[in-house]
Amino acid sequence: MRIVISLLLVLSLFFSSCDNKKANDKSSGNDIHLSKKEIYERKMKEKNFQLKMLGPCEDVPGDTPGETQDVFIDSKNISGTNAVVEFRFVDDCCMEFSGDYDIQNDTLTFQYEQINDVKCDCYCLYKYRLTINKTKVPFHAIEIKRK
Repeated sequence: MRIVISLLLVLSLFFSSCDNKKANDKSSGNDIHLSKKEIYERKMKEKNFQLKMLGPCEDVPGDTPGETQDVFIDSKNISGTNAVVEFRFVDDCCMEFSGDYDIQNDTLTFQYEQINDVKCDCYCLYKYRLTINKTKVPFHAIEIKRK
């Protein structure tokens, strides 16, 4: 009887450790199944920043300077480890964008990219506000690029 109980105990410990390993594997490999949008949302939470589209995209005025995907900074306010930047660019209609930043040599570089798979046959002027709160290191300049 003791042998049977010991065997059951060992088997239950073995199977419970397998279940824990599966749960741990599931949580660590979870990024594989996330969409670009979900990955960027997670980065925004982790780094405490927001990217907000300022209204719907607008039809491109005939006098808009530059080629598509050129970024124009309309306003910026940088203060140590915080920044608020409003920028615009022209690209195909129906697109959604998100991004992430990195800081090197006192310059914060924000790179954005398309996060959906839709492009329409027209051009829009997109306007965004990037708000960055309490970075790990201070910065004095900012640049915005398409990835």
